[in-house]
Amino acid sequence: MLTLEKRIQQWKQWVNRNKQFSIEELEELENHLREEILYLIEHDNVPNQKALDQALDILGEKGLLDEEFGKIRRSKFDKVKLWAYGQTFLCFVLTVALTVPYIYVQKIHTQVK
Repeated sequence: MLTLEKRIQQWKQWVNRNKQFSIEELEELENHLREEILYLIEHDNVPNQKALDQALDILGEKGLLDEEFGKIRRSKFDKVKLWAYGQTFLCFVLTVALTVPYIYVQKIHTQVK
């Protein structure tokens, strides 16, 4: 029978088989899994292997993990997009603000001559 550590490592490899989670995200998932296992062992007197199985059920299937982490990633990406749009708009405004007076001054100098 596989040890608890070996099964957790196999689970991590399986969850990240498509390399879609960052190292930090995998560590966070593993920490949640370990906390749940420890709780089940200490408070419910569940044997190690059964605690792992129950913790995996509680943590959720991979599809649910993808969905939840997708929400986090989208929200970070949305902030970056918003910042980029803001910078683009600011550049446009500055360009107009600097160009219009120059054109106006050139027009006045042309009329004076």
